[in-house]
Amino acid sequence: MTYLDSIVDRLFWSKVQKSDGCWEWQGHRTNWNYGYFTFRGDSIPAHRFSVELASGKRIPAGMVICHKCDNPPCVRPDHLFIGTHADNMRDMAEKGRNRRRVVSQHSVGRPRLSELSVIEECVGEENHCWRGHEFTPENTYTDPRGVKICRICNRWNKRQYKAKKRAACIGIPS
Repeated sequence: MTYLDSIVDRLFWSKVQKSDGCWEWQGHRTNWNYGYFTFRGDSIPAHRFSVELASGKRIPAGMVICHKCDNPPCVRPDHLFIGTHADNMRDMAEKGRNRRRVVSQHSVGRPRLSELSVIEECVGEENHCWRGHEFTPENTYTDPRGVKICRICNRWNKRQYKAKKRAACIGIPS
C-alpha cells in the first residue's frame, strides 16, 4: 500500500460509524440516503468505494453494488455484493421492496426529481412514500386520479425544479 493509498483509506474510514451490524456512512448522502465519497474532485458512491478498498480491485463497468442488508448508507463490505442491475432488481422484488411509481413518459432509467415527473403512489398496505416519509393526513394529498402524494417530497421537488430553472436563466450549467 502506497502512502497515498493509506491516506485515502484513512479518509474514507474516518467517515464511517462502525457497529456490530451495518457500518453507516456519515459523510455526504444523496436524497435516497446513499453515501458519496469525494476525493480529488471525484465523487464515488461510498458503498462501491468500500468494496473496491476491501477487494483491492476496481469494480467492472456495468456492474453495481447491491446491499444484502437493504440499508443504503451501509458500507460494510460483507453486507455488499457485486451484481448486475438485473440482479439488484431481482433482489429488490424478492424482498418486497418494489413500490410502484408513476413517472412521466420522459423519465428513462430513473425518475427525474421535479414536481412534474415524480409522483409516488401508495400501493396496497404501504403507508410511506418511496423516500420513507409516512403518509399522514398532514403530509399527504390525493390528486384527482386518486394518487397519494407526499407533501415533503413534493416541496423538495418544486424547490429543485425552480433552482434548475433559475440556473438555466442565468447560464449556470446543471
